[in-house]
This record gives sequence, C-alpha cells and structure tokens, in this order.
Amino acid sequence: MSSTNRSDFPPPENPGDPGRGPVIMAVTWTMLGFAIVVVVLRCYSRIRSRIFGADDWTMLIALAMQMGCQSCYTVAFHWGLGQHDRDPTYDPQLINIQMWNFIVVVSNLAASTMARISLTLLFLRLFGTKIWFEWFLTALVIGCTPVLWTQADPIQGLWDPFTPAHRRPPTVSRNIVDNIQALLTLSDLLYVLFTVIIISRLNVSLRRKVGLASMMALSLTTKL
Repeated sequence: MSSTNRSDFPPPENPGDPGRGPVIMAVTWTMLGFAIVVVVLRCYSRIRSRIFGADDWTMLIALAMQMGCQSCYTVAFHWGLGQHDRDPTYDPQLINIQMWNFIVVVSNLAASTMARISLTLLFLRLFGTKIWFEWFLTALVIGCTPVLWTQADPIQGLWDPFTPAHRRPPTVSRNIVDNIQALLTLSDLLYVLFTVIIISRLNVSLRRKVGLASMMALSLTTKL
C-alpha cells in the first residue's frame, strides 16, 4: 500500500517546456508515414498483379495496430510525454502519460508480431516451407501482455503510485520486465536463425539465398 500523498509531489519547475516531446512526435510520425506509403504501394502492386494474399492482410493488420500505437503516443504527448521529469504536474499529466504508455504496450507488441508473421507467410507462400515459429511469437505476446497488466491490483496502481493498491515488489516487477525483454530479443534471434536455416536449404542460387537471409537479418534492427 502507498504511504505517500499526492501533495508530497513537487510542483512543476518549467511546465511550458515540451522537452523532447516534439522530437519524439516528429520521428515516430515520420516513420509511420513511411510505413503507410510502403504498405499501400505493396498492396497496390499485389492487387494489380492479382496475388493479394494472407501475408498482405496480416501486414495491413500490423499497420492498423501501429497506427493505434502512434495514436496512443500522440495522446500521451498532449499530456506532456517527453517533458523533463520535474516539469509536468502529477495530476493529471503524469498519471495520464503513464496510463497511455501502458496502453500502448499491447498495440506495440501486437503490431511487431503481426509484421513478423506477415513476413513468415510470405516465405511460406513463395517457397512452400512449413514454418511454425510464428505461433511461438504470437504465444509470446499473448503471454507477456497479461503479465504486464497484472502487476498491481487495482489496475490504476500501474500508473498512479499514490493509488492504494497491492503491488508486486519493485525487484519482482523489474525482473519481470527484464525477462520479457530478454524473451522478445530471443524471439527475434530465433526468428532470424530459423529463417536463415530454412533459406540455406532452398533449391535456389547462392546469390538469392544471401539476399533473402540479409533481408531477414534486418528484423534485428527492431530491437535497436
């Protein structure tokens, strides 16, 4: 249970300073704009070629989830996301920033997973290779989400430290987050490793194998 009061929170020092918020918005909206253009062009070419398939549908779903994720970040920005810790007010700014950051976790994980499943389905479609680890990625996200959202009871305790709630000890919560990040990183490594192994066994030229493996290896940059 919390033993501190809201009145103990210091007043903002420079509430008019947006901090890094505008930079965060500029970068994330620019990247989302590139994603929209690429996916639209992909779908247009697939429809024109009459080869629009499951991998395209899953990529559209991933894009929609990422747009939802970006919308959550934008709402958090309007509450003060990116400000220095000493500048926003506790209530309502910090509470709402934290709340929207927790909400965005679900959409972010889901979008990342759906994009990888789309690429897996593309290889399945092109080469007829039976790849099973997309289910591993999906199960990982399904398992991580409830773990993140059950660290406090009631749930408001996740983003409001002054709400009386039963919370896991800080060391336990930190270990949970660290383990989840480790599992997500492991899933990326396994995704690339398994795909490279499958590509190496394809009956195609060495040049094409290297190109496909290099393209798959780029998915590691999602953790940078």
